[in-house]
Amino acid sequence: MAGKRTITIIGGGVIGLTAAYALVREGHDVTLIERREDVGQEASFANGGQLSYRYVSPLADAGIARDALGWLFRPNSPISLRLKADPSQWRWLLAFLCACNRQTNRRNAAVLLDLALSGQAELQTYREEGLRDFLWRRPGKLVLYRNAATFRKAAKSISDPERQRALSPSECTDI
Repeated sequence: MAGKRTITIIGGGVIGLTAAYALVREGHDVTLIERREDVGQEASFANGGQLSYRYVSPLADAGIARDALGWLFRPNSPISLRLKADPSQWRWLLAFLCACNRQTNRRNAAVLLDLALSGQAELQTYREEGLRDFLWRRPGKLVLYRNAATFRKAAKSISDPERQRALSPSECTDI
């Protein structure tokens, strides 16, 4: 370690807490600032406290550009973008649109999956060290699709068939 540092982390969600824990393990002094009375009440609460390691999907995907055009004009859309006369914003937007293809999506999904599984292994290390004071279970994740076309698209995007798989309706009911 280069030396003991004093570090302040803003936000007591899963990211802030695990970053603080890792930094304390390395010998740093850490102050965690959370605006709520308790930790995990913002983004970590909104996602149901899920630690979803195998369900990774880059936003830049084939077809997203078409969908995003419609989303930009809806107040509750998953994407919000305020277009400006800022060249860096337009460069980013062009790079994002160029990444919206199957090949780039598969490559990025594989990288995200590796990163997520690395985080899963690190959390297991923390648990073995004694960080057990949180509600943790290992049930897996089942994602349901409203129609066959969306299911087929998701099934095609599986980057590692040994760690992710598409199930038939009967396999789902067997779980």
